[in-house]
Amino acid sequence: MNNLPLLYLWRPLREKNIKELTTIIELFFEKIYPIFSNAEHDAEILQEKACNDFMEQPCYSEEEYIDPADVAETFIDFGIKQYEILSLMRYRTLAMWITCLCQAWEQQLVKFVLDEGKRSGIKILQII
Repeated sequence: MNNLPLLYLWRPLREKNIKELTTIIELFFEKIYPIFSNAEHDAEILQEKACNDFMEQPCYSEEEYIDPADVAETFIDFGIKQYEILSLMRYRTLAMWITCLCQAWEQQLVKFVLDEGKRSGIKILQII
């Protein structure tokens, strides 16, 4: 015989909890994920804007020489750095929302346990 504990949720309660978690997931994909979903394209735009801003600056004097290869390398490095930042933000945002789902599920579980305890006549000490 299997001695593992089981958690049975009444169907309407189970559906309510699933709907709450599904709403959190939908909000993430509709509102949050699109902000960082195209890191490569966004980094290219930032790189191009920085390059254009630089090119609009006044020319240097004749005594000062700037190697075009150095300028190009600087902007390539800038674009790579922007991509790394945006990609990391996408990862961190996803991790944060996964944590949000876990915390919401934990709240649902605690509420279930407290409600069942009250129904069973168990006095539960709440410290908050």
